[in-house]
Amino acid sequence: MRVYIFVATLICLLSNSLVHSRVVVSDAPNQSLNASMHYYEDTSAALNLNQLRQRDVHWQPNGDREFSKGYSNSHWWLKLELQNTAAEKRQRYIEISYALLDSVSMYVVESETLISELHLGDKHPFHTRPVNSPHFVFPIEWQPNQTLTVYFEVHSAGSLQVPMMMWQQEDFYLHQMHLDTVQGIYWGGILIIFIYNGLLFFALRDSAYFWYVGSVLFIALAFTSHSGQAYRYLWPDFTHWNNISLLVMICLSCIFAGQFVKIFLNVKRLSPLMERVLNGLITLFIGLAGLSWWGPYHVLIQVSLIMVFALVSCAFLIGVFGVRKGDRSARWYLLSWTVFLAGVVIISLSKFGLLPTNFFTQNSAQIGSMLEAALLSFALADRINREKLMRLTAQQALLYTTEKMKEELEVRVQERTRDLEALNDKLEQLSQTDQLTGLKNRRYLGQRIEEEFNRCARYNHAISVLMIDVDHFKSVNDRYGHAAGDQCLKTIASHLLTGVRLPPDVAARLGGEEFCLLLPETSSAGALTVAERIRASIHGSVISSDNIIFSVSVSIGVFTQSSGDYEWEQALRKADEALYQAKNQGRNRVVKYAAGA
Repeated sequence: MRVYIFVATLICLLSNSLVHSRVVVSDAPNQSLNASMHYYEDTSAALNLNQLRQRDVHWQPNGDREFSKGYSNSHWWLKLELQNTAAEKRQRYIEISYALLDSVSMYVVESETLISELHLGDKHPFHTRPVNSPHFVFPIEWQPNQTLTVYFEVHSAGSLQVPMMMWQQEDFYLHQMHLDTVQGIYWGGILIIFIYNGLLFFALRDSAYFWYVGSVLFIALAFTSHSGQAYRYLWPDFTHWNNISLLVMICLSCIFAGQFVKIFLNVKRLSPLMERVLNGLITLFIGLAGLSWWGPYHVLIQVSLIMVFALVSCAFLIGVFGVRKGDRSARWYLLSWTVFLAGVVIISLSKFGLLPTNFFTQNSAQIGSMLEAALLSFALADRINREKLMRLTAQQALLYTTEKMKEELEVRVQERTRDLEALNDKLEQLSQTDQLTGLKNRRYLGQRIEEEFNRCARYNHAISVLMIDVDHFKSVNDRYGHAAGDQCLKTIASHLLTGVRLPPDVAARLGGEEFCLLLPETSSAGALTVAERIRASIHGSVISSDNIIFSVSVSIGVFTQSSGDYEWEQALRKADEALYQAKNQGRNRVVKYAAGA
């Protein structure tokens, strides 16, 4: 009887585990994959997928926390079962939101067949990523009622963290836009502090400002390297530099911060012993920065974190000692280092796997550095004010000059603010534009098409939608390469722009080789004329790329709404149906949507 109860319980637990481990693809904006993930540690770091599947592997459940193993030399395998229960094809993005992994490989398997694989990591050139993101994003697609098993092989010389989320594609881009906005705000604040205090350095020739703005700059670059944005925007083709940039920036920021502490608090007068300790740590950071080019990264980064703890602790103790001595500047200084120390402690504990990985722990040091920079700016300003008060009687003329300088600085800051506002406007335009073709992107089209359909519905005017797809575009990439494919898309975009009226018409790239034209106040006959003119001009054009000459054709689906219910989403679907009719009829043609066709 006991055996029966044990077996029944075991079967129940196993069934619950299997149910729990399988993820049903839902229509939610995103789905966490942590609880459904199983992992296996390959300590030999030698297994490939076939060897892994042939072995009797004991997969460990991950639990609800994000997968994190601190610093490890092993290769880690992660396994997921993802099921599409819908009767239509579905596409999603799987995002690993930690940018410092050396290698991340994804293998998609159905039954015993390997369907696809993708290899990413910060040791691979950035342009090899299928999605332009500082994180690792893997596109995945299901057929109706299909179940896929997804394996990930992950290893890294640095901290190994795999926070994994599955996204609807549009929701992912909104999420990434929000993260980019946060980074933009951070860098905007840092640049204002950097410019302001840099101008003070040139105006006052006080070396404290030089070391301060240097530490602010290198700390910001360290966080940008940690977030993956530096690899995305600053050095996307320099993989070796990207692999060590975080370590180098940590060393440089600590060197400048140590020098700033020595000057700002006059450590030589305050405590000669503390000055010797600071000099020793600065020397070690200089040596560590040199070793970063050749030494083992996984050892050096852990050593750097220990040294950062030592430097921050030493700087904190110097601040405490300065406060006890009655130094007013030390109060601001101590408050700023307390905030930064808290951020460093939190992110370091998360690197060693002692704290969960989330938005706060990932950005705690970044938040702390921003507050520290602002507080130290106040401290420097307070230092200037006290020095002015001490010399007020004997330096009236100098005071007047200083006030004039402040006014000039305020004007310059306002000018920089206006420049930043203009830059924000430019960024807004960029967010609406497809970077490759210069056409409007899907986001902008979604805004305009709804506005135009509502306007035409109000006055019962005609409005037309053209869906355009490049015929056999995959063969262009396969035969001539992606550079030729990009040139092909640019050429087609130029034909689209010459075939429309601007600004009322909208030419947009939906993604890949698919485009859309929105033609307000355009009848069916007019839309067909535009479509045929575009088709003919593209078919008769020659595309040149790297001494390769070729031509392509396009298929165009046309739908016109002139009465009835003006629903733009339905219009897009009908234009798309007409496009597929054009492809089924032999491509290189224009087909008008006909109900029941």
